Amino acid sequence: MAALDVKALVKAYAAAVNAHDVDRITALFGENGLIFDVGWSQVRSLEGEPGPWIPHGAWPRGREAVEGYYRVWFTAVPDLSLVLYGLVDGGERAALELTFQGTHRGDFLGLPGRGNRIGCQAAALFHFMHGKIHQQWLYYDLATLQRQMTGAVAD
Repeated sequence: MAALDVKALVKAYAAAVNAHDVDRITALFGENGLIFDVGWSQVRSLEGEPGPWIPHGAWPRGREAVEGYYRVWFTAVPDLSLVLYGLVDGGERAALELTFQGTHRGDFLGLPGRGNRIGCQAAALFHFMHGKIHQQWLYYDLATLQRQMTGAVAD
């Protein structure tokens, strides 16, 4: 059995995201791949509602849902790109430090596109199974992202 090349998988993921190639992105996920976007889960809490806001009531699971998740991002931020800074390879698990950036042009998390530039530091945690992404956790500062999208000034 060949060793898992985590660095190559993460680089392939970032290249596919930067190319907005949803076919390549979804091919990197296992059949039951799952995305936990912690930023998305904060929306209802910020609106004073109990529980997380999750599109369609469930975390994106499976290739079709993963495709839909990335299409939402690419529609809202058509020039979305990732800049990678560091990777910690833990075998079947990995941690990635990155910045995502682009221009907010379409609806996203209830906010209409206004043409504002966005950029946010983030961390992505990956769990791999059978050479594919089984789970991905994304952590970023939602409040900063929302301020950038709306043009609001931080207190």
